[in-house]
Amino acid sequence: MEPGETLTAAALREVAEETGFTDLRLGPVVWTRSAVVPHLETGESLLFEERYLVAHCAAAEPNRGSWTDVERRLIDDIRWWSLEELRASREIIFPEGRAELLPEILGGVYPDPPAEISVFVTLDNQPADQL
Repeated sequence: MEPGETLTAAALREVAEETGFTDLRLGPVVWTRSAVVPHLETGESLLFEERYLVAHCAAAEPNRGSWTDVERRLIDDIRWWSLEELRASREIIFPEGRAELLPEILGGVYPDPPAEISVFVTLDNQPADQL
């Protein structure tokens, strides 16, 4: 989020920048996730605090036109996935476990408070119990 920006304003801006969609209706935050990741260029540790919101929009193809050079290097593609495709995929898709989390959300059942979905890993990148 930018300084002084609300979560709603940040979500609308990010969706527009990352997909080109500007006509959407935001719903509630349903998941939260935190992770410490290295900065892609400096290696400095960064804390990511993510909030996943429900959003409704007209059917359209996502547009990568506003992506930064870093996003273009980091992300191979963006597209719509069916739940069946997510379940069958061997691709690395974040957040982890999305296919198991989505049926309730798609059915209009939203956790309150939002579900914490962080995955903690050990130094050798193996899943660990939450710390």
